[in-house]
Amino acid sequence: SPGFLLYQEGKYAKAREYFQKILNLASLKDREKAHCYRGLGSVAAEEHKYDEARRYFRKELDIWQKLDDEVNRMEACKNIADMLFYLGHFKQALEYLQTAAAYFK
Repeated sequence: SPGFLLYQEGKYAKAREYFQKILNLASLKDREKAHCYRGLGSVAAEEHKYDEARRYFRKELDIWQKLDDEVNRMEACKNIADMLFYLGHFKQALEYLQTAAAYFK
């Protein structure tokens, strides 16, 4: 998506603006919302806003759980674990990593 392209180019403010704009569309499907939350979480992580990133990844995870999308659910768990690790919440991070590892084995 254009948002992830902006993210990859290091244009984090523009990427955030894009993802937030897309989230406001009434016709947005849940899968698209989840990808926007992943994008917002990725941008926040790059800006070292780990708690904000964790919250976005958690919103993403909630959607994947509702859609029963195991692959994306595990990716969201891994991202949440990374943010918890950076926040110093090692036990919680390990729990999310163990959930993700069970799938990726």
